[in-house]
Amino acid sequence: MLSVSPRFPLTMSPLATLPSPCMTSQGFQREKRAGKALYPGQFSNPRPFWDGGLKPKNVANTNVVFWAGRLLALWEGGQPTKLDPLSLGTAGPTDLLGTVPPDKSFTAHPRLDAATGKIVAFSYKPNPITGTALRIMEYDQEIKLTKPIAEHSVSVTLPSFNQ
Repeated sequence: MLSVSPRFPLTMSPLATLPSPCMTSQGFQREKRAGKALYPGQFSNPRPFWDGGLKPKNVANTNVVFWAGRLLALWEGGQPTKLDPLSLGTAGPTDLLGTVPPDKSFTAHPRLDAATGKIVAFSYKPNPITGTALRIMEYDQEIKLTKPIAEHSVSVTLPSFNQ
């Protein structure tokens, strides 16, 4: 797990300490310059459209994965954010070679098949009128979609403490 708190250092060993920076997204930089919140929260009350309420800020604050030669910060509400693996600096949002357009999202918790190097991910977009759209994707190591995946069956696992 990678710490992204600006207050606490990321300790690699007893001999090395690396300060862990905050991810500075474009939205974060705009709000810092403005000195106030400019975006609605993903899971909070919406703001009026005339007050910037149509699109939430890409916070990419849920998970960090290294996959296909890229370090990605992920969240459930938008595109992945590419990070520099050496400095941990923010490079900006990525559409994963055109497979995640700006109006789509990418899961914060993709699953890696260690035997093949492929990952399975999903995207969802809630809509109060038409219902939630769900898209499941399988990628190879070159970030190419391998094939369409049809949703057919769902498995549910119980927490180990219930066994």
